[in-house]
Amino acid sequence: KNQDPTDIYIAGFGSDFPNILKELKIQDLMPPRVRVTGGVPMWEVSHFVKPKMLEGIIFASPPLFKNNPEAKIQKVIKAPASFQKRSSNFLTFYAYDNAMILADALRNTKTMDFLKLREYLFNLKEYNGVSGRMKIKENGSSSPDLVIFEWKNGKIKLK
Repeated sequence: KNQDPTDIYIAGFGSDFPNILKELKIQDLMPPRVRVTGGVPMWEVSHFVKPKMLEGIIFASPPLFKNNPEAKIQKVIKAPASFQKRSSNFLTFYAYDNAMILADALRNTKTMDFLKLREYLFNLKEYNGVSGRMKIKENGSSSPDLVIFEWKNGKIKLK
């Protein structure tokens, strides 16, 4: 606070954010006085703090799943609220997508042969999943598309 920041970026896990946000509020370092931004887990915070506390915070996240009409994605969206409350974070959905990619590889290759599965996976260029569309690089690593959101009037708005 003594440095009179104009911007604060919060990095870490979603479980860290509620306490960080509470401290920022105590220190009077919240929007609109200070621009607060965060990374992927920021959308999870709404499970743990009141939406009013998130007002004006900007964050980058995969587009996630809400508007995706695919049946496999809608199945996860319509999961019981008790499951979503416990499990709805980006890492859960990312892990789910990776399990589904492996399931697709097993289904499409019809084999448990490691080399054939590996070849299938290395030839996969993108996957549309619960966590968004993942682009798969030549080395096998993946990254989802990211979009910018802002909390406005207690809701997530696309920027």
